[in-house]
Amino acid sequence: MRASKTPILINGSPWLLDFRRRSSREFDWEIAEHLEVPEAYFQAYDPLTTWFEWFSRIGYRDYTDAEAEIERDAEENVRQHQVSVQPDLTLTQRLSSEGSIQLPVPFLKTADQFCILSSLLYAGFGVVETRKFHGDTIFLKNVPSVGARHGIEAYVSLDDGRYYYDCEQHRLFSAGYRGDLRSGQIDIVFRPEVYMWRYQTAACLADVYLDLGHILGTLSMVASLYDTSITSRSAEAAPVDLINAVHLQRIAVDGFNP
Repeated sequence: MRASKTPILINGSPWLLDFRRRSSREFDWEIAEHLEVPEAYFQAYDPLTTWFEWFSRIGYRDYTDAEAEIERDAEENVRQHQVSVQPDLTLTQRLSSEGSIQLPVPFLKTADQFCILSSLLYAGFGVVETRKFHGDTIFLKNVPSVGARHGIEAYVSLDDGRYYYDCEQHRLFSAGYRGDLRSGQIDIVFRPEVYMWRYQTAACLADVYLDLGHILGTLSMVASLYDTSITSRSAEAAPVDLINAVHLQRIAVDGFNP
């Protein structure tokens, strides 16, 4: 049984995500202040009073009758399985193939920056094999993913524009994506609908960052093979509705320096 609500920080501002109601909202200042400084609860408030305050504001579910709640959750999961449709695993069908760039074979022994970029993208995001599992299509990649969902993708900045990396074709497609990137940087994003298309729960956020850790570690390892380095930083995105976002939630930016 998974929580249907969770408080998270977006750009330093606390938000409450409600996966059952498909909504998110920013906390009011009083609650936000406590969320950023949790020790304030123990210094200025009675714990029981504080618990009731949080319960009324956030609306946690009452698990007094745990067995009934578990049964209701199971019924809801069955309903979601029946009506949910797996989203497209890549976004290429939304883009024009005009001006697309086929990347070179990865892992060539060369100092060419474009070849290094090809190796980084293939190692961190590229598809090794496509399979069917319980009626769903899944990608097998060089990096693991919780539940084989692989909902993390890459946009690349080159001198002449921004490109979406098609992990299945190992190809770059011109995209109208706007990011504050310098040439050679990789903008790493996750697609909420891929992680939550069956279970719209807070647990997916932990899955995203587990997957991201594998990707960043792999990129760093490949960069070292080419005697170069990877510089990662958090991506600063405007606080938007995580539940209803189509496919862009920036989580990191990578740049390599030959």
